[in-house]
Amino acid sequence: MKTEYEKFFERAERDSLGFEPASERSLATVQISHDSLFHLPFLAIAVLSLVTDRKYKMCVGESGRFVGLVIERSISGYLKSAQMLGASATLRIRMNEAVVALEELGLIEISEEEKLVTLTVPGRAFTLAVSKEASSLGMFCRSMIRHYRNLRDELGGQL
Repeated sequence: MKTEYEKFFERAERDSLGFEPASERSLATVQISHDSLFHLPFLAIAVLSLVTDRKYKMCVGESGRFVGLVIERSISGYLKSAQMLGASATLRIRMNEAVVALEELGLIEISEEEKLVTLTVPGRAFTLAVSKEASSLGMFCRSMIRHYRNLRDELGGQL
């Protein structure tokens, strides 16, 4: 007796749905640009990780630049790359969307006068819980926090 999986692909082939099973596709044709990093959940986690540091506050206007620089330092594929994520206009636009989403969810607040991003109580609880996990996400958050502190220390807290 055939499995539901096998029946699905037989029917798809019979009805000419227009796709090939994964085993027959050539994965060599798939190209990923640095824009693939700019998904809102990824950027939101990056923002939450960077604003956990109480020593250095992050201004909304610098969020795209700092997230780009920290990604370049914390993800091995971007070490010494020529991507220059800190200068990416696409990243800055997507960062604004991530910041708005986080603010609407009540995880961050933006001060009116200085435009500084700070965590709310639920945002801090969420970020600390995630960063303590032994998962890939927890390790990513800790790496982002560490590289952001190093970057800010290198810059002497200056923009």
